[in-house]
Amino acid sequence: MLKNPWGQYGDKHGVKPGSDKMAKMRDVRTATMFIRQPTETEIKASIKLFLRLKGWFVYHNIAGIGSYGGLPDITAIKEGRIIQIEAKRLKGIQSDLQKDFEKQWVKHGGEYLLVRSVQDLIDKGL
Repeated sequence: MLKNPWGQYGDKHGVKPGSDKMAKMRDVRTATMFIRQPTETEIKASIKLFLRLKGWFVYHNIAGIGSYGGLPDITAIKEGRIIQIEAKRLKGIQSDLQKDFEKQWVKHGGEYLLVRSVQDLIDKGL
């Protein structure tokens, strides 16, 4: 007989019904650690869709040979306002090149946002 790879009760975490661990998993705060966080690609797609629905002209910057180091993921333009947007996952951090680009962009009067979700854009008034 083949062993069930998900545990005796079909739970991939091997948690038995009625156990203390199962009771803790019912707590929303604990259960959220089992929820998959969106990928950076999914975050960028949702940001672009949100901004387009709000009337922004949006395009994805593609870094490659000859492009400026640290180029942000997204450029958004509306009514003369240009925003460079770097999207990161919850625990993602900017590279040194990205930090340098942000510093130079802002130094020359540009607007730069580091966002982790559409909610960050809403919180910033977009």
